[in-house]
Amino acid sequence: MKDQTLYLERPSFWTEERDPECWRRGIKALAELEEKNGIIRGTPRSLWEHSLKQVMSRRSILGLFGMSHESDRTFLLGVGFLEYDFEQKGWRLTEFAKPLLADDLEDREALTSLGITLLQRSPWIRLLVTRLLRGDWALSGWRSLRKGRGKLTAGASLRLHHFTEEADWFSGIETLCAQAWLPEETATDRAIAKSTDLVTPHPDPLPSRGEGKIKDQTFGNQSFGNHYKIRLHPQVLTRDSRRDDFSWAPFKAPLYLFDYLGWLVEDGDLRLPVEILREASLESGPKAQLEPGARLRRIMAREADLRGFVPVEKALRKLYEEIHPGQSVSPEEFVGWMDALMSCALKKGAIEILAAEPGQARHGRGLFGDRQRKLAKWIVHDDFNGCLAELEGGFMKAEPEKQHTADDV
Repeated sequence: MKDQTLYLERPSFWTEERDPECWRRGIKALAELEEKNGIIRGTPRSLWEHSLKQVMSRRSILGLFGMSHESDRTFLLGVGFLEYDFEQKGWRLTEFAKPLLADDLEDREALTSLGITLLQRSPWIRLLVTRLLRGDWALSGWRSLRKGRGKLTAGASLRLHHFTEEADWFSGIETLCAQAWLPEETATDRAIAKSTDLVTPHPDPLPSRGEGKIKDQTFGNQSFGNHYKIRLHPQVLTRDSRRDDFSWAPFKAPLYLFDYLGWLVEDGDLRLPVEILREASLESGPKAQLEPGARLRRIMAREADLRGFVPVEKALRKLYEEIHPGQSVSPEEFVGWMDALMSCALKKGAIEILAAEPGQARHGRGLFGDRQRKLAKWIVHDDFNGCLAELEGGFMKAEPEKQHTADDV
């Protein structure tokens, strides 16, 4: 059977990070246009030029639109506050856009509604949030990034530990990320979802990119086959010779919104309430609870300096505090725990130490008490989870420190 593909436009949100109300103003202006003309006709660019230039920037408007149908291509432009009406040959505001139009809506209530809509309907946001929740990716230096004018960039403020290549970003989570653009759930699907700990979206396929005339495709309510994938549209990066690369910079705006709503804490950790996760049909079960290896990688992303070196004791102490929240531990007990954990991890190859340095007094105790190894650049593999499981189960003791020499570095 031919593969089905949901093609995506570049991620597009509001360009002034601290002004999410920009989209709400744009939706209100479009609602007035629809009320006046009965339909909203035009392309995103022409609508901006004639109706929205005084309300929002040109780069902000694309994210308001849903599926685009243009001759030989069909792909998702944005979140989908606007959907195309084939009979009237124009755009209409969707039902979920209308609550944002209420005049008596408090600012925080409106922004919460906007945040939930992003989580529900944007495959790009669902991708980022899912990877962050699973520990595959991590935000680094969010506190300083939030205060400054810097951009979100992969490898610096966004660390991609796994699924680093564009072709792999959506690997294994295509259905989860495209949940809003799939057919509605059947009773059987809902029964299956209830039997699991995860909120499971419908497994049916995505609409395909048309090859000529579009036939019987009413996106969101039909089946289109059993095999699908999500890809950035192949023409997106070559359409503008001045912009021939993918940028993560637009994501800073919705992240800033999540920060304002309390869903993103200062160190860059997502703290989405369970009720919000459920409303957005995102993971709220075991997979959303990070494994120890993923937790440590996330801590590393926050604590590493520009060269990638991490204070060993500080990183492991934060890991201990995450695993045992609110539990006090004596310095001696923590040292024993830390040495036992690192002993197992090095022995099994669950942690690879690439380099180490002395550091300063504020960096605490070094690896196995070695002052020359207070800072380390290391790689954490998923085997690390087994080491912690053994340690927490009381099955191991620390190896003598003398067995861990410079050869381990």
